[in-house]
Amino acid sequence: MLELADPGAEALWFEGRRWSYSELILATFYAAAYDAGPRPSRLLKDVGTLIFTSGTSGKPKAVAVKNFLLVVVSTPLIVDAKNVARYLPLRTFSCLPLFHTTCLFTGLYYSTGLSGSFYLARKFSASRFTAQLVESGATRMLHVGELCRYLVARPPSSFDQAHRCIVTLGNVYRSTEGITKFDNFTYRKAGAGMISFAGPVKLYSEKDFFLAKYDPSTQSLYRDLEAGFCVLAKAREPGEAIGRVRSMDFYNKYYNDPAATQLKLVSSVFEKGGLFQRTGDMLMHQKSGWIRFMLGLEILSSGTERTSVSARFKTTSASFQACRTVLSMLSNSQHKVPTYDGQAGAAAITLADPQAKTEFAQQLYPSLHSSGLAFIETTATFTQPKAILQSLPCSPDIDNQQYSLFWLNGEQYRRIDTDSWAQIELGKARL
Repeated sequence: MLELADPGAEALWFEGRRWSYSELILATFYAAAYDAGPRPSRLLKDVGTLIFTSGTSGKPKAVAVKNFLLVVVSTPLIVDAKNVARYLPLRTFSCLPLFHTTCLFTGLYYSTGLSGSFYLARKFSASRFTAQLVESGATRMLHVGELCRYLVARPPSSFDQAHRCIVTLGNVYRSTEGITKFDNFTYRKAGAGMISFAGPVKLYSEKDFFLAKYDPSTQSLYRDLEAGFCVLAKAREPGEAIGRVRSMDFYNKYYNDPAATQLKLVSSVFEKGGLFQRTGDMLMHQKSGWIRFMLGLEILSSGTERTSVSARFKTTSASFQACRTVLSMLSNSQHKVPTYDGQAGAAAITLADPQAKTEFAQQLYPSLHSSGLAFIETTATFTQPKAILQSLPCSPDIDNQQYSLFWLNGEQYRRIDTDSWAQIELGKARL
């Protein structure tokens, strides 16, 4: 640390330039703070950042991303390296949050790795989106499926043809913590709706990513009864995507949650030893070489989709794709918006005949089995806390903000009101 002996001195010649007293004091303060502060990890196996999963279940988990992956996502893609004149210098625009992997990896880290420019919007605005592309001069934008849905539904703008953006990148198949990764860089219509392409050469040389045959009855990977090993899914046969774990040093674990980390790992898959990570996603490899997600009717017939759904929602296997397919086939269903923004398991439906709600609901029962969520807490032995339940007020006259009480009136649950409570007290209600 350096300090002037005479605070009244005008300047000090140091490191090739003149330093004033105030500049020197400020520099020594920063130097001391740097020496005392935490140093960033230098090894590839050290944690570089924490990223939360999307939280489809409502319980997002933090993933400890290693520096190794941050280096990988900062490396130029082959498609960019092969056509530098077209795609570089890179100017990327994103309105996604930085805690989203697409924005952090494909935006910030990738732009840094290519010495490009990265423009981050404060929030998403469908009406000003193309105007922001013009203002930033971006040649590339990042997207997710929900974002595109809003963009195509907005009115035309004078900025739609005025921007310089020639590439949109996003919806890459890879979970936050996932090893399995598929890319779809194609200009052909055949690639629409697909997640990747794997021809004979790719299949022969592939050592890390596979589609393993899945057993819906056990909700796990299928294993041969004699050998005890898993089996590769055949062409046009659903299979769960799995990825080989080469080293746990570089594996992205759930932060401070070893149980959740272990739940996604499976050993002795195709041979004794070795370790693979399960994705929970059911994919299908077509004979043409394209890899895609399963379609709704295929899911209904096979009983598979995202295998982690039942574990996430603690209920029976509720397939979003299957629900969407059934809803779209019903005669009275006019408009469907599958899922609710930011929360899975809900759907907004517009009926052609709003008065036919009962008939519409009755059409669902033969096609979709019932699912339930455990909203009532249980004891350590999984029994109902009778003392607590008995103490809850049932009368609708008592203001209770914490609980909503329903009763089974025929085939429908209805909220308990004054009239229904009177029938219950008189013993006229069927309970």
